[in-house]
Amino acid sequence: MRALVIRLRLRVPQAVNNLRRLAAYRSELSPDQFSGMLAQATVGTPLSAETIMSLLGQLDEGTSNGE
Repeated sequence: MRALVIRLRLRVPQAVNNLRRLAAYRSELSPDQFSGMLAQATVGTPLSAETIMSLLGQLDEGTSNGE
């Protein structure tokens, strides 16, 4: 999770790949499992689980718009 934080801050293109992998995990797990694991993974990081969920939502919107 710390790597994602750094990549997002530096606007490194690899951050999108990290978010896509998280989106894949989200689809593999139940919503409760994913939310719980995400909450645990974000403890002590500057990103909250809600922020990451928002970023994943933006990624979903971009994917559905053909980006």
